[in-house]
Amino acid sequence: TPLYSSAASDVYKRQIYSYDIFNNSGTFQGAYNTTIPSAISKAITAGVKVINNSWGTTTAINARSKSSWESSYSTSITSYESLATNNIISVWAAGNQGATQVSFEAGIPHYWTSTADHWIAVVAIDTNGKETSYTNRCGVAAAWCISAPGHAIYSVEDDGTYTNMNGTSQAAPHVAGAIAILIETFPNLTAKQIVSRLLDTASTSGLTGYYGESYSEAIFGVGKMDLDKATKPIAVLGLSVAGTNTSNSTSYTLNSTK
Repeated sequence: TPLYSSAASDVYKRQIYSYDIFNNSGTFQGAYNTTIPSAISKAITAGVKVINNSWGTTTAINARSKSSWESSYSTSITSYESLATNNIISVWAAGNQGATQVSFEAGIPHYWTSTADHWIAVVAIDTNGKETSYTNRCGVAAAWCISAPGHAIYSVEDDGTYTNMNGTSQAAPHVAGAIAILIETFPNLTAKQIVSRLLDTASTSGLTGYYGESYSEAIFGVGKMDLDKATKPIAVLGLSVAGTNTSNSTSYTLNSTK
């Protein structure tokens, strides 16, 4: 479900697009190399800013070589690269196989590095910051991987009723929604800068592996998403006082000078 935010006459208009790629039996509507490029083309044409992908194949990104993936999915891979070219941020559920690596789709930048600045993989933690039993770990995707709540999330069922659900598919929309807020909060930032801001402000505090491990990038990536911190100033403003250039001036931070 892509989220789109654009400014018009000082009023923000939000639109949500839903592109169906699966049929009722849970299989692709047509071949992978047809269905995915078609959906991506529609998203680009619609001008979406961020796409939430609460789905993915079960094979880990590094289970196959780059050439092997390309032999099967070359058309779709080209489409994935076009998302980054068009400055669309792609958020991916890491997968629910309890594996040490993310799925093929969540791990795309591992082989196709041009997508890295616009790609985010999401692993699931519970409300206490503990790794869930089912989530895939970040593994080789650590640099573009973030942790978000995915356990006992109040969600809608296929029949329209509501229930608590578990999975990285519940964690990913937290991140996609956060990005939509950041795009609205900082309309002058590029997609790359939005991704950077979200990843750079993540917190590693309180994160615990399923077996009691302390925080590591291989499990949690950059850490737990912190939207509050991401919407606030990151750097401290500094003032250069006296002198005619920076080499003979004294620098003070506003923090120290009050």
